[in-house]
Amino acid sequence: MRIRTHIAALVVTCSLGAALGLGPVMGSFFGIYESLRAEHSHEFAGQQLARAHRLVSAWYDESVHAGANRPDAGRRRKLVELLRGASAVDLPMRARTRIVRVATMVEGVAVGTQTELAELQKLRRTTGRLHRQVNRLSVRSRRIAVSERDQVGLGAMCSVLVYVLVLLAITRRTVDAVAKPLRAMTTAARKGRLEPNTIAVESGGGDDFAELSDAVDEYVHGVEERCDRSRRLLHDRTLEMQAASQAKSEFLANMSHEIRTPMNAILGYSDLLRSVDLDCDTNSHYIDVIRRNGDHLLSIINAVLDISKIEAGKMTVDMSDCSPVRVVSDAIAMTKFRADQAGLELEVLYATGMPEVFSCDATRMKQILVNLLSNAVKFTSEGRITMRCAYAAQDDAAHGTLTFSVSDTGIGMNDEQLARVFEAFVQSDSTTTRQYGGTGLGLPISRRLARMLGGDLTASSRAGVGSTFELELPSGDLAGVTMIDPATVAAESTDPGEDVVEVAVDLTGRRVLLAEDGLDSQMLITIYLEDVGADVELADNGQTALEKAICAWADEKPYDIIIMDMLMPELDGYDAVRELRAAGYAEPIIALTALAMTTDRQKCLDAGCDDYTTKPVDRDELLAKIGEQLARERDILIGCVSSGSAPSAGC
Repeated sequence: MRIRTHIAALVVTCSLGAALGLGPVMGSFFGIYESLRAEHSHEFAGQQLARAHRLVSAWYDESVHAGANRPDAGRRRKLVELLRGASAVDLPMRARTRIVRVATMVEGVAVGTQTELAELQKLRRTTGRLHRQVNRLSVRSRRIAVSERDQVGLGAMCSVLVYVLVLLAITRRTVDAVAKPLRAMTTAARKGRLEPNTIAVESGGGDDFAELSDAVDEYVHGVEERCDRSRRLLHDRTLEMQAASQAKSEFLANMSHEIRTPMNAILGYSDLLRSVDLDCDTNSHYIDVIRRNGDHLLSIINAVLDISKIEAGKMTVDMSDCSPVRVVSDAIAMTKFRADQAGLELEVLYATGMPEVFSCDATRMKQILVNLLSNAVKFTSEGRITMRCAYAAQDDAAHGTLTFSVSDTGIGMNDEQLARVFEAFVQSDSTTTRQYGGTGLGLPISRRLARMLGGDLTASSRAGVGSTFELELPSGDLAGVTMIDPATVAAESTDPGEDVVEVAVDLTGRRVLLAEDGLDSQMLITIYLEDVGADVELADNGQTALEKAICAWADEKPYDIIIMDMLMPELDGYDAVRELRAAGYAEPIIALTALAMTTDRQKCLDAGCDDYTTKPVDRDELLAKIGEQLARERDILIGCVSSGSAPSAGC
């Protein structure tokens, strides 16, 4: 039997038992109610008739003793109202008829006639009989109500008892029918702890319990599968976390090595310069070593900052028209010296014509190409490095793709190493790190920069044969752009007879306020400025710088320029500049800070600075920025002189 059949039988039984057991009880209750209502009606009628009898008796006594008849309309009306009220209640028909007849007799009493006493005497006897009759009816109704009440109590007890017994019997049968298969399922489930993939139940519960058993079995299967997936996922995540932790540990160890190596050279050669007498050539060599290792240390810091900015979403690109051929030429020029030192041949091949200009960030594109060429030089001991450049137009001819691939004949990579080459903080293996150095950040930075430029960076390699890295960049809209012969442009750009210029800034007699709390930085920057004739005044915190600038301005001898370190004690550079600008100070201020994020530059400009430069201080860059500001303010840029070096930022 199905579960719903058991439940339906239980409901029908309960309903039937209620109808059979409680029906007579409810009927008896209605009988008691009717008896009590009749008793109340008889009692009320008796009270009305008793009052009417007393009223008639008083009327008769007054008529006998008065000796004269007086009209009494109020007493007559009151008596009629009492009789009418008694006749209105639930009395037997015969009694009501008599009461109505008596009321008619009251209305017919002839007041003031000889027959009045006789009529009143007759009326008194009649009301007395009615009163006694109604009292008897009231007593009988009370007895009936008491009897029926006793019968109802006994009947109710018997009915409830029978009903409870029947209900218990049916409920027990139904519960047994449901509980037996459930107990079987519980036993099977407990046994299933050893074999949780199956819970088979054999019970007499019918289709419902068979379906429940199947559903429980399916649920257990699902739970077990989800547990297996969770265990596998947890295992995979654990392995990933362990790998990430190991990669970070290796990266930190590698970074320690990469930082300590140039620091060792810087400190060691500095000690040599201080401790021994050296000829000019040896002295210059030691200085070159210190400078080269300092540049290497700065490149490591810049790489860490770049990957941090990219991962934080703070890296930005500046898209503008630039020449792809010139960017390639600059990248080749920056790495050719290292290739020549390693005895490697470095060549550029153009498979097609190239657009004269296209939309890109030239600085970021050059950063990617220089990194690819530097890696090729680092991992190639002999042979050649080739950069192949090509342009492929799309169907509409106004758009296309520029491809720059760098191939080498170096150590190459196997498939496992190739799969990890673009992961941050990862090199192919620890042996590579120990042998070739590096932070493992160059290629991840390059790929992310390529994607920020709208393109991508991919790699292919064979161990022991070499590697190829391919940079693809979208050309943007080239409508109206001339396609050129790259070889001609490259030859023109490397013409040794071409003169270039650099800026010379003369600060003779110019007053400069240098706000810097570091003594070494004070001395270094002071030397840079005094070498070009500046009169330098120092302030070791922002509050002192603010006071000196305001005093000089009030004396109408303002500083020609202020170089403001942004992080100083007492009052930092940001607040000092804000207070100066709020006071109306309009002379140029250049921010100096070791914070090199894009947002840091904007923060300095927002505070009121006119320009921004970072530590470590580049002498030429600092002087160029000072020249730009003074040229804009007082037009003291001296001019340009011919030189064989590249133009500085001030031109």
